[in-house]
Amino acid sequence: MPDERKPVHKHHLIGLDIGTTSVGGVLIDGNSGEVLESAAREHQADLDTGQDWERVQDPETLLAAIEAVLGRLTDSHPEVRGLGITGQMHSILYVDHDGRAVSPLFTWQDQRGDLARRDGKTYVQALTEATGHSLATGFGLVTHHYNLQNGLVPATAASLCTISDYVASRLTGGATAPALDKTQAAGLGLFDLHGSRFDPQALRTAGIDQGFLPPVAPSGTLVGHTKQGMAVFLAPGDNQAGFLGAAQDAQAAVLINVGTSGQVSVFA
Repeated sequence: MPDERKPVHKHHLIGLDIGTTSVGGVLIDGNSGEVLESAAREHQADLDTGQDWERVQDPETLLAAIEAVLGRLTDSHPEVRGLGITGQMHSILYVDHDGRAVSPLFTWQDQRGDLARRDGKTYVQALTEATGHSLATGFGLVTHHYNLQNGLVPATAASLCTISDYVASRLTGGATAPALDKTQAAGLGLFDLHGSRFDPQALRTAGIDQGFLPPVAPSGTLVGHTKQGMAVFLAPGDNQAGFLGAAQDAQAAVLINVGTSGQVSVFA
């Protein structure tokens, strides 16, 4: 008798993590969840600026490492249908009107927010007191506030974004910086969790033009497609991505992570 079973179409997916020191990727079978292959590469993107408080990386070096990891995963599995991206949170870079980087990546380890102003307060201390938001040095909008106050925003900058969003835009040929997932947006600081938007009053207090920030879009928004036809989706924060990957039942799970810092995460 003929085999009447329906054929199972390949549904391979890639998850990509852009870390502080390396890039990691995993190829999975989207039908079964089975891990088919993994790859990692140290990106060596750190830049030495001569300032011991400054932590910056070259976005093009990062992009080259990412493309190498993706190439390794797709060489033997060219039929990958979707790409999910996450990466180091809080960090920012500036892009021009064409969506090209015009600055290094200011990472979450950057300490310019802890530098002292003329009144003796640190930038992050003063900004926290003025806005009522809980902030830390390395938060993207703390970094941006410092850069604004000290004339360090590139003249050709049209917007800022995270490294994950920059990579998503470049891989899909985007002409502008994409929107932000709200988990990434919240990681930049001065974010209204209840309204799912940047706090307009806090931005005014910080001297930040809201029009300079990318819009916030729903999680899972399609960014575009690569030249190979892979669908690329808006990048959530790395903590949230790790939670979703580890928790089989997200709404019933508590995830404890002991890394550079310690976190206890629950679904909300």
